[in-house]
Amino acid sequence: MEINQIKEIVIKGNANAEVPGLLKRLTDRKKIYLIADENTYSVTGSDLSTSLQMSDFKVEEVILKSDKIVANTNFFFKILNEVARDGYLLACGSGTINDLTRYISYKLEIPYMIVATAPSMDGYASPVSPITVDGVKETYKAVTAEAIVADIEILRNAPWEMIQAGFGDLLGKISALMDWKLSNILFNVELNQEAISLVEKELISLIELIPELKDRTIESTKVLTKGLINSGIAMQIVGNSRPASGTEHHISHFLEMYGEIYEEELPPHGIKVALGEYFAAQLYMRLYETDFSKLKNVDNKKKREERIRVNYLDRAEPVLETLDKRWGEYQLDIELLREKGQDIKSLIRDNLQYLKNIKGYLEDTGILEREDVISIKKEWLLKAVQSAFEIRNRYTVAALLDQVGLLEKWSYEIVEQYLRDSNL
Repeated sequence: MEINQIKEIVIKGNANAEVPGLLKRLTDRKKIYLIADENTYSVTGSDLSTSLQMSDFKVEEVILKSDKIVANTNFFFKILNEVARDGYLLACGSGTINDLTRYISYKLEIPYMIVATAPSMDGYASPVSPITVDGVKETYKAVTAEAIVADIEILRNAPWEMIQAGFGDLLGKISALMDWKLSNILFNVELNQEAISLVEKELISLIELIPELKDRTIESTKVLTKGLINSGIAMQIVGNSRPASGTEHHISHFLEMYGEIYEEELPPHGIKVALGEYFAAQLYMRLYETDFSKLKNVDNKKKREERIRVNYLDRAEPVLETLDKRWGEYQLDIELLREKGQDIKSLIRDNLQYLKNIKGYLEDTGILEREDVISIKKEWLLKAVQSAFEIRNRYTVAALLDQVGLLEKWSYEIVEQYLRDSNL
């Protein structure tokens, strides 16, 4: 049984009406485990359940009930206890529901389909699931959905904050792709042009449609949805999240960790990614103005270990293990850095106009004025900019700046700039 391949993608109005027919083409199984939360069940899950039963499917509804549903081991086991290998998984939702269902699909070796309820994140076509285990979010190998169904009428009427989140997640691909290309320049990390092009095409189109996005037009919703799905396909092509995740995502993950530790509500993932993109853009623009001939390698493992213990608190141990792995892989050759300085500046120059406009994009979509964004503590932002890159074994602009001794100083300056930009 092939389950790690997308066979159908439907993005159009009234797409959900095609779900029963899609399932009949994809599987001979008659039992469908419909996985949703109370909100997504109300939006479309109930109608799906009815239409499937009218099409001679037996539907077992697995409805998660909680004020806050997250992709962690608790909710994973709640679903696992109610499904079996005798059926087909039908996820009805967006990020969390999809992440949980995808991982269960992988573990039970049964296929699944995702019916999207919001254009809020890039994981619809992803082959991996970010799951929080022991308080730390880790990315686990999973499978892709056999089919992705995105009903544009449902998506364009999703809560505005979910559309903002999807926009933020896609906007973050600017620095994600730059980080990937930076790692290629300095460490010969392999690039995949097909994956890069998939992400860039819709991202550029969406930026041009920002005014329409606010009006929830059909075209802007389609472009956003297609861009998010293509990001997942790009991740599937390369087998990891490299085309879609870099400095900006690391900052989002760090802030999410602090929210969990201190039990404080933070913005949705994509909105935190958008905030991370603001800081990533600032780092790249400052690097563009830097004289590479004056840079020195001041990397110090002991200092980094101490900072990890201070900033990651009781979540430090797995991050320290990651540092051990990356220490051998990403030792900076300062002569090579100077030699490649023009290549790095050319990379930044190619994206400079987008980097300069990040603040405007966030203002145009109302992200900077959100109360839950404004209320994020300055101390958390500083620690995120300084230490978030340690959360993954992946080379980014933040990792480079830390190695040359600029990240700590710049973090104070760009956080202060952010607070001024936000009139805080």
